[in-house]
Amino acid sequence: MSDIVQINPSRLKPLLIAVVALGFASIGIAILVFGSGDDWWAGVFTALFFGLASIPWLIMLFRPGPALQLDDKGLSARSWVGVLPFLTWDQIAGIGEFSLKGNAMVILMLKDPDGYLARLGPVSRFIAKSNLRYCGCPAWLSANQVQISHRDLYDLVDRFHRNYHRIAADQQR
Repeated sequence: MSDIVQINPSRLKPLLIAVVALGFASIGIAILVFGSGDDWWAGVFTALFFGLASIPWLIMLFRPGPALQLDDKGLSARSWVGVLPFLTWDQIAGIGEFSLKGNAMVILMLKDPDGYLARLGPVSRFIAKSNLRYCGCPAWLSANQVQISHRDLYDLVDRFHRNYHRIAADQQR
């Protein structure tokens, strides 16, 4: 019998970011409507930039289904850029932690980072390459995207990863 854990996405962060972005877009519209003739370009830029910036957060806010699924074979995750490729536990060399400006992340140290990058779409690939340069791996999970704490997320991923390798070692004997 397969153990499957699904974790729902956090709704708070996308909601807050979307509200702030739409608030700034509204300020841009107000500049267009009530500003002087010389300020129109600032209103257009502000409205467009923050209006477009709100789109991925609104998508994430209303997208149904789990943000993270773990089972005996591996894990799949969904972020604001879309569904990330399924990673088998065998593809993950190790689990680690990385902190960026107070945001702790679970990093997935991959055996073949280039193979993973090749499976991504252009936006996801750009972000994953930045992650690879900055923290040494292209794949990571943030508790900000799910409804559990960082410690619980790390422990859960680590438990599944260790269990897979324990079973694989037992089968080789």
